[in-house]
Amino acid sequence: MKKQRLMVLLAFSCLVIIATLIGCGTAVVDGFLIPLGGLEPKFAFVVNSNSDGFGVPVSINVYKVNATTGALTLVPGSPFNMGVSDSGTVFIDADPASRFVYVPLQTQNQVAVFSVNQGTGALTPVTGSPFDTGGDWAFAAKLHPSGKFLYVSNYNSDDISVFSVGSDGKLTPVGTPVPLVDGDTPNQIIMDPQGRFLYVSHYCCDTGTMDGFSINSTTGALTPIPGGPFDACDGLECRGGMVDFSGRFLITGVTWDSEVSVLSIAQSGALTHVSGSPFPSGSGPFTAIEVPSGGKTYVAVNNIYDANVSVYDFNTSTGSLAEISGSPFTFNSWQWLHFITIDPSGKFGYAVDFGTDCCATGPSTITGVTIDANGNLTQIPGSPFSNGTNAPSQIIITH
Repeated sequence: MKKQRLMVLLAFSCLVIIATLIGCGTAVVDGFLIPLGGLEPKFAFVVNSNSDGFGVPVSINVYKVNATTGALTLVPGSPFNMGVSDSGTVFIDADPASRFVYVPLQTQNQVAVFSVNQGTGALTPVTGSPFDTGGDWAFAAKLHPSGKFLYVSNYNSDDISVFSVGSDGKLTPVGTPVPLVDGDTPNQIIMDPQGRFLYVSHYCCDTGTMDGFSINSTTGALTPIPGGPFDACDGLECRGGMVDFSGRFLITGVTWDSEVSVLSIAQSGALTHVSGSPFPSGSGPFTAIEVPSGGKTYVAVNNIYDANVSVYDFNTSTGSLAEISGSPFTFNSWQWLHFITIDPSGKFGYAVDFGTDCCATGPSTITGVTIDANGNLTQIPGSPFSNGTNAPSQIIITH
């Protein structure tokens, strides 16, 4: 009888915990579905890479995140140099538990893997790193939500490298790189939180298409989605984007226009514009993030060339976007706003700024904000945070 009572109490406790997490909502943090309010931010990883030229070392600045205030403190040893001095912009990834960071090395055609010191945040190469991609010009890395697979887009060879990830962070190739159906300069990789589908945007030129693949959950292998490539970007270039929490909609900025595309994801993974898509935005929309606040759900999009953020009411049933009153939001420190993200608790958002222009190596910043129940952005105390004289292209927050 006592054992039965204990089991009932344990079951009830589990239900309370689950209900608490569900009540707080969920968030996609760099591709991972995470319960908001259940996890506190720990580290921020900022990749510094020259946007357009060469000769500037690729490096990583690591920051400790104050879980109460959102303030960032630079970790001793930063920036951690990747040993590459002739590479352009790259996009990294990290597992959400702050164990490993994955960094494409463009001209080496490799991806470096670093273990993260859980106390200090310092980075150390794992045994065997860097690993060959088998492709040409490694550009963007994306970790599967399970943490078992890593995908790297190869800009020049127009394909995707697939790796299985060991418990020690080591990478093992899964077959040979998978060619794109559209076959033109893969840019960033977008994945749904459930890990079913992988989408690839294109850097060039004016096709406006996006490749899609289904993911084998056992092996990580990719299979082209029937009907692809998909007309995702209104005939123009799109780069960054995300899939919403439910896995029903893909949202991407049409970078060479002032639009944001919202596409419905079919059961097969095929993409179709929702009614009203594309929606108007500022100039150079790039990254999109989804944030639930005050019982509503918002989508925020950074506009690179306008150096501001557009915030939209997001209809989670239809996928439609409606820009809120007061949007877009601008802060005095912003000049060339390149990337935005949210932290695992859902309390803070962060934006990285190149500095004076797209190719700057002068002073650059990281701005932290909060979002209220009406979708308004407020700069957190101490923000913006200096990123030194580096040109940051991306920020990732882990717990």
